[in-house]
Amino acid sequence: KDKKNPRVSVSVNGNTEYKGRGLKPSLYVFDLDTGEAITNYNYKVSYKNNKNVKTAGDKNPPTARVTFRNDYRGKAMATFDITVAMLNDYNVSITTADVKDTGKEITAENIKTRIKFRNYTLKRGRDYDVTYKRDMNNYKQYFNVTFKGNFVGSATGSFNIYK
Repeated sequence: KDKKNPRVSVSVNGNTEYKGRGLKPSLYVFDLDTGEAITNYNYKVSYKNNKNVKTAGDKNPPTARVTFRNDYRGKAMATFDITVAMLNDYNVSITTADVKDTGKEITAENIKTRIKFRNYTLKRGRDYDVTYKRDMNNYKQYFNVTFKGNFVGSATGSFNIYK
């Protein structure tokens, strides 16, 4: 059966939370005339605007474009949302270098951080900000990380001050 320009329904399946790379969610593709699912043997998918947090209502929304082949002909598309990733102390890795006490004030800018979420290294200023207030009674110091952009949430990191 060769179906040219079938009546189809295309929808996104599953979680569309930001993952640090282009998001390619799986799709449900249905033939509305038969009520049956169309297998991926009969289509290929390309994605557009799928790298950052956006909603289907944005000017250039994340889009899955379906091009039919084999038993079907035509094209269809579905837009979807990419939601912010919720980050916290449990799902990020914070690496920090210890700081030498030179007698000068230690500020948030002096704290060298590397933060990873899954295999994605976050960029300071774009993905997160650091705030810090020195505890003069301890060598071990704590700082706060506030996530932004494609991320939301907060975490705490630490470092040591050495002489």
